Amino acid sequence: MGYRGHSKGRNKKRKSGRSKVKLAVRKNLSFTSKKIREQWDASKTVKQNLEKLGLASDVNKIGHQGKSSTTKEIVQLFDVPKSDNLNKKESLPLEADDQKYIARCMAKHGENYSKMFYDLKVNRMQHTEHKLRTMGSRFLLLEKHQRVVEVPEKIKYLVREEDI
Repeated sequence: MGYRGHSKGRNKKRKSGRSKVKLAVRKNLSFTSKKIREQWDASKTVKQNLEKLGLASDVNKIGHQGKSSTTKEIVQLFDVPKSDNLNKKESLPLEADDQKYIARCMAKHGENYSKMFYDLKVNRMQHTEHKLRTMGSRFLLLEKHQRVVEVPEKIKYLVREEDI
């Protein structure tokens, strides 16, 4: 008798936890690009509209398009610069803050990365020994024009003279 009372409660819990299936509702999409807005047809599916624009609706199937060989009118969507030179800023192998950080660590402990690791006053960000070692080696490989901080006296013998 006790089991019957529990089964009603259990089934009630199971029923209440079920989620109801919702039907997909089409949304009116708004685009910032005037060219896309002109070409978009709300009566067609998203896949059909993307194919009309010359865009892939499923990026996983881009390399496997062997079925259709029809040429489609492709709409020019973006103005792409003709030059490869996009005024890229030269990135440093080690950022300025990291250079200051590792220089302070090396000024106190030299090349002893295990001591750096345990010294929480200097290694306040608590980098691992491996991370400190990679930062230290990158700092030592920097050229003179890339350095923001002077090389500490303890490690000057590790750096080429023209890079000091």
